[in-house]
Amino acid sequence: MRTATDIANMTCDFLDVDPIGNIDTDRSGMGKAMRRNYDEAVDTVIREFSWNCATTRVELSEMVLPGHFHSDHTDHQKAYALPPDCLGVIDINGRPIKEVTHAVEAIAIYDGNGKLVSRRTAILCDDGPTIIVRIKARISPADMDPHLAKAVAIELAMRCVMKATNSTQKMQMLEGMYRDATRGSVQRVGGFQTSSRENNAKAARRYPSTGARARAGSI
Repeated sequence: MRTATDIANMTCDFLDVDPIGNIDTDRSGMGKAMRRNYDEAVDTVIREFSWNCATTRVELSEMVLPGHFHSDHTDHQKAYALPPDCLGVIDINGRPIKEVTHAVEAIAIYDGNGKLVSRRTAILCDDGPTIIVRIKARISPADMDPHLAKAVAIELAMRCVMKATNSTQKMQMLEGMYRDATRGSVQRVGGFQTSSRENNAKAARRYPSTGARARAGSI
């Protein structure tokens, strides 16, 4: 079963440095650098592209909005809280997100004394009372296919290359490898989802509201 340490050691191979013992406990300079950058490397690669293994459909229920809520970005007043593992929305009810008028906002929930209780990231649109969204979701190393795991390892290498080798040439090499690993060619169709209209056979998981965010791309 693939682990974060396995991906970190793949990064070490790309950097031509010795492998680490465990990304969570390694006390070497490289171990600490990869530990600091690992989570953001994963999020960045998943945000930038739509990987089949990191794509899922979720059924969202309309939120009960607080009385003070008002949107400055859209006239839509229906909001749906996004799951905490959501790194981007691909489509809403089967329509590519770029074709749907929407907004994504952090909605603040306050108690009766005006104290902030929570802040929920939500998507606003005209559909409802429930919608099905296809999202890019944060996943564990064990759930990554080989293409995504390699892209994460290269991204992590780019974040650590100057500490490891202080080589701009190595950085340029890694940038080229990253482009190759994420180009979505025929050879990588299993890892890179090129069409937002591609059928997703997985049933939508329900994510009820409680009532009460890379280098590129956004939710």
